Amino acid sequence: MKELKISKLLYALLLVVTSSLLVNCVDDNDDTEAPFFEVAPTTLNFDLTGQPVGSDASFTINTNRAWSITMPKELENWLVLSQESGNGPAKVTITVPESATPLTTNITVQFSNKVGVLRSQVITINCGEIVPSEVIYNETFGTTALTSPYPLVADYADWVTTGTGASEVTYSGTNTSVRASLPNNNTSYSGASGPNLIFFGAAPGEFVVNKIALTAAQTNLRLTFGGQHQVNYDTKDYTFDPAKFEVYLSGDGTAWTPVTYDISGDYTVNPNWILGTADFTLKQASAYLYVKFRALDASNTRLDDITLATGNGGQEVNLEGGVTPPEPPTTDAIYYEPVGTAEVSGNTAINDYTGWAKSGSGAANVTYSGTGPTVRNSSPNTSSSYDGASGAPIIFFGTAPSEFIISNIALTAEQTKLRLTFGGQHQVTYQTDYTFESDQFTVALSADGTNWSAPITYNTAGDVATKPNWILATADFTLKEAASSLYIKFNLLDTHNTRIDDIKLTVGEGGQEVDLSGNVTPPTGETTAITIPELIAKMTTSSVPVDASYTVTGIVCGDPAGLNYSNGTLYIMTKGATTAGNGLVLYNSQIDMAAGYALGDEVKVTLTKEVAALQIRNGVPQATGFAAADIEKLSTGNAVTPVTIQLSDLASFVSMPVTIENVTAPAADTWKDGAAMKNHTFNVSGTDFTININARATPFEGQPYAATTASITGIASIYQSAGQLMPRNLSDVAAFAFTEPMITGLTPATYTFSAEGGTHNFTATVVNQGATPITVSGLSAPLSAEVDGTTIIVTAVANTGEAISQEMVVTLGSTSKTATVNVDGASAGNGTTVSVDLTNASNYPEGFPASSSAKLVEPTAYTIGGYEFVIAGSTGNGFYQATSSGTAYLLIGKAGAYIELPAVSGKKLTKIVATGRNGASTSVMIGVVDTSDAEVSGGTPIKWDNTAGYEYTYNLSGTSVDAKYRIKVNSAHNAQFTNLVLTYE
Repeated sequence: MKELKISKLLYALLLVVTSSLLVNCVDDNDDTEAPFFEVAPTTLNFDLTGQPVGSDASFTINTNRAWSITMPKELENWLVLSQESGNGPAKVTITVPESATPLTTNITVQFSNKVGVLRSQVITINCGEIVPSEVIYNETFGTTALTSPYPLVADYADWVTTGTGASEVTYSGTNTSVRASLPNNNTSYSGASGPNLIFFGAAPGEFVVNKIALTAAQTNLRLTFGGQHQVNYDTKDYTFDPAKFEVYLSGDGTAWTPVTYDISGDYTVNPNWILGTADFTLKQASAYLYVKFRALDASNTRLDDITLATGNGGQEVNLEGGVTPPEPPTTDAIYYEPVGTAEVSGNTAINDYTGWAKSGSGAANVTYSGTGPTVRNSSPNTSSSYDGASGAPIIFFGTAPSEFIISNIALTAEQTKLRLTFGGQHQVTYQTDYTFESDQFTVALSADGTNWSAPITYNTAGDVATKPNWILATADFTLKEAASSLYIKFNLLDTHNTRIDDIKLTVGEGGQEVDLSGNVTPPTGETTAITIPELIAKMTTSSVPVDASYTVTGIVCGDPAGLNYSNGTLYIMTKGATTAGNGLVLYNSQIDMAAGYALGDEVKVTLTKEVAALQIRNGVPQATGFAAADIEKLSTGNAVTPVTIQLSDLASFVSMPVTIENVTAPAADTWKDGAAMKNHTFNVSGTDFTININARATPFEGQPYAATTASITGIASIYQSAGQLMPRNLSDVAAFAFTEPMITGLTPATYTFSAEGGTHNFTATVVNQGATPITVSGLSAPLSAEVDGTTIIVTAVANTGEAISQEMVVTLGSTSKTATVNVDGASAGNGTTVSVDLTNASNYPEGFPASSSAKLVEPTAYTIGGYEFVIAGSTGNGFYQATSSGTAYLLIGKAGAYIELPAVSGKKLTKIVATGRNGASTSVMIGVVDTSDAEVSGGTPIKWDNTAGYEYTYNLSGTSVDAKYRIKVNSAHNAQFTNLVLTYE
């Protein structure tokens, strides 16, 4: 806006009425009529003297709600409005000053109620003779559905490039990918296209539009783009700072000239997007224009809807005198470790691993040590995990506490302002919860490996809710005193599967001060007594240090001896409390709560300022950062009376003991069997809820419960926003005690005899058997069974006819379990058997992908054992030869992946026996189809539970001679194979 002069005020007539009736919006409670909103005209034209052209200098707002007008900050001292807000109808007059050059700008009228903005209307203000806009180039990045792993710019092919000068356009990028996450929508800015968009990951990230063709007359131009900058998701900070997102222009793609741009739109309001606009004039005509977008902040920046069009010009841009964009501060690594580059065989202890690939100016004398972690290939990061992700192998932390230490990173005296980054994944619940909590995975620093700093803070970027569920952690810090060496300790405090990779130390801009001397003295001062409800009132969903030193007193209300809780958890409550909001979790995984505390103990806990932390974690109030010495036992044997509540109030009483009446267990079962956690679905009057038994809860192991209706007690908890109950001990579930004989398991679940027959033993798991015998039913000739204790001996007589399949029912008392018993049909005498042992690495042909990093997706033919197999992976989960503890197996991916089996001349496929493996998914569904994807008779998908036996048989009928068939995955779980036996007749 140059050479602004005297303002002139003019009025004119209303031209155009544009009405938009809003539906499905939220009315204020005191509004009694449907909301409406009309603004007209939506374009006002003025000449360079400020005179209106063909219209009045005003517009009319017709509405029955509150409204306000927003404008770019640079207009506030130039454009004058007679009214900037109001409630109901109004006429707004605009005062426009003289201008030396033509220009176009926008203001926005927003229509709102008590809830917030409901709709907006942009009014365009043109000053001077406006050149008709011709689109030279536009890119919306397409609408093709994108899922993780997201393609990098170099790998993306579904561009939607239009415009008179777009025919030669290509794209390039650094640290950028094409995604659909947090897309703009039609309220983001005028013309917003929605998904897809460009995502800038690590800084600096660059996206370059190459070779937009210009004519000699196209020198006055306008560049627009949509932008979003997610500074902090938790605090909803989307501040868009143009200083951190630069735009450059070039005539040849080599020398670059910066261009300034204005932003419009309210990034504080969802969906938090802005529209960037740069009006410029090329000093010299150019045959081509290159545009570079450059993100200097690694905080999730997004770009969409880039348009170059003819305009009225503006800032002068000299492409011949271009400059090279400034290089960012050096990111050359002082130390970098991708945890090696070759996949490992099995799980290797840190001290035994030799495949390290350390690099960097200070890495020469680095060594590694650890207690607990191992080097593995499992759940490696991928190219879409974060920018620069290296893939397998990774460092795996399983149990807490576990430590991994990097020793002797060499530093110079000047290297005190540093940045530490690493990739991380925290698998709280497989395929469900990958929340990465920095207070459960700490990082400390040392100058000598003996005296350690307090845990340093780090930020995490990335989407833990989307596969591959990895984050990139970043810690910026300044050493209080220079050091010649730096040691780094990673410590897992929570017993969940945690992985890290790609640890890098570089020079940075500094940040939190770190004292390597180890003299970390907690702040001193008096402690203040605080109640549990008062403490909870200070909590948020983020972990934050306590703002003062407090003591909190409560009664241990969970039963540590019952072990039905995560390691390190102690439930306390306000003494005698009967109302919600009086329960608290004390969490420290390094304290054996079962050894130190008992139900009914009264304890006083000291929470030290800036050392202890508070958080509503997954809906549960929690305090951390205390030691065993901070818990004082005041008394024992106090009464703990559970509160009787309605099921609907379960989540409200979180961390408190409650009793729910009239609870129904639909079927008899055991509370816990085996090492895994077990959930049970009970109900009250038909409304389901979950009873949770922790993997540690050994007192519940093998204990049966009855199908009955009774009262049940336990600690109220929350999982995925829903209330659930965690019985403290067997007394809490005594009303469901089952004293009758019960069969709780039968293995194997399926077995197939050859046509020659034979015997096979099935094993029943039982409780309360006493003198009650096990009985067997469901089998008939050629199958029979006899019982020896808990062993069922099944005999198959030689079969001379068709294949047979029968269901064997094993009963104890009123309970039973079922297994499928098959007998192969008699062979015609000229059958062919094709057997492939996939555990032998030498059986895989040359060129077969031998690691996850080499996996393939597209159908590929291989000759195995003299027969042609075609293998296809699923998108993002390709096929490859995997290895565990030195033994090979074939992993083909998830839904849609298949193995196409060979055709044998003159014969048809009649039987498939496939073998899974221990450790594979227990939920994968696999069936048999033809090459047209039609299900084959006998090939109905079955669940591979991979818990015992691992052998799955498909007896096929109706197949054709010389035809090919496929083993196909039908669920979102990886399929793994160790052996295939195919029968052709």
